[in-house]
Amino acid sequence: MANTRAKKTPTPAAKPSNPPSIKVTTYRPPDNPAEALTFLAALLYFLSLAFIHLPPHLLSTPTSPLGRIIESTLHFPGGVATYTWLVNVIAIPVVALHVGETYWMERTRLRRYGVRRGSVVWWAWVGSVFVEGGMAFWRFDRVVQGLGGKKGL
Repeated sequence: MANTRAKKTPTPAAKPSNPPSIKVTTYRPPDNPAEALTFLAALLYFLSLAFIHLPPHLLSTPTSPLGRIIESTLHFPGGVATYTWLVNVIAIPVVALHVGETYWMERTRLRRYGVRRGSVVWWAWVGSVFVEGGMAFWRFDRVVQGLGGKKGL
């Protein structure tokens, strides 16, 4: 009996939505108040995490240098104890999310638009997305649009 199943013929690969000629060669820092505030808030969080855990533990007790600021100037509810507890409780989810966003940016944006891994521009975008997350994606997409490409994936 003859084989009646039709052989699958290969289909042409889908064309990329953006021309391969578009290359991102610059970094664009946060350029509006929402982006700047997000960047600074996230940076403050990562610095707090470092100051709690890395010597000389600048933020570990109410009498430590930054502990005094939190206690007497910022009047954080619950003081240094609550602040350090909160920073520690959200550390794993925050770091995991930001590492994931960094990986996604590298795979879907930087590589696609010719940003050479390890270059100054690559490090600037990677550092930015690690600190601030999603805002860096929107900014990168605006850079691509400015070069004549389409937004997003």
